[in-house]
Amino acid sequence: MKKYALISVSDRTGLDKFAKTLLECGYELLTTSGSGKFLKEQGINSIPIEEYTGQKEILGGRVKTLHPRIHAGLLAKRNDAEHIKQLEEDDIGLIEVAVVNLYPFVAGLATDKASDPAKMVELIDIGGPTMIRAAAKNHQSVWAVIDPNDYEKVGEFLKANNQTTEQAINFRRQLAVKVFSQLAQYNLEIARYFSQISNEPYTQGWSTGQNITGVVLQKAQDLRYGENPHQKAAFYTELNGKECGWKQYQGKELSFNNLIDFDAAYRIVRALPNNVPAVAIVKHLNPCGAACGKTLIDALMRARAGDPRSHFG
Repeated sequence: MKKYALISVSDRTGLDKFAKTLLECGYELLTTSGSGKFLKEQGINSIPIEEYTGQKEILGGRVKTLHPRIHAGLLAKRNDAEHIKQLEEDDIGLIEVAVVNLYPFVAGLATDKASDPAKMVELIDIGGPTMIRAAAKNHQSVWAVIDPNDYEKVGEFLKANNQTTEQAINFRRQLAVKVFSQLAQYNLEIARYFSQISNEPYTQGWSTGQNITGVVLQKAQDLRYGENPHQKAAFYTELNGKECGWKQYQGKELSFNNLIDFDAAYRIVRALPNNVPAVAIVKHLNPCGAACGKTLIDALMRARAGDPRSHFG
């Protein structure tokens, strides 16, 4: 039975290299039109989805991958003799790798399209989430790859023909978790957008009222300890969100208390006049000095003078 890798992506970062790896590992490539065109430009041949399914794209491309030959290949249980028999009877191949990422709805929120719900509707992906969700459901047998950052590691497993070990299955489970997390965030952003746009002109960020709110988080780093030394803690950021905006240049690994001190200092500085050098000194959430000055050094010296003894550490 032939084995296939399904490719349908909007983010083509690193795709040509990964596609070559898939070919080297004996996979035939099934591609949607945009991905197939990109690979052809890189000198890589693939099989168009419509050629494989026997069903051309319809409704301006809205329907192209919602087909039993695609989803049976993704969802079939490899250890179920009846499933395999049905695939053979219908000449359906096993899709063992699904390389799918979604229409850029979230990116569209930062463009002029956000002011036009009709344009944003066209950025809502249907086929992509369906395929990658099916692959993630069957992650015991299928590599569900939604993030280009995972191409290299998946390629290493495939080249080593290391797919049935506990290590490989655990990694496929991690990929599945990433899929379900990103789908949750994707759907949340869509719900939030249309909830807000129905009441008022859309503006990015959090808002009040009846709008949909929520957040999907990912761990950014482990912390040295929690509020007390015997407790564990970690720092989380919003999935696919903006960078934190700060960077640690020196010192020990951060603790929970370091971060809440940082937050308290940030809030104090934000409360001071704009466009004026300002410094806040915080110790265990308590401000022990805050001041403005002609320069940052001047502001720092004034803040230290507010409590000369407490700013140690």
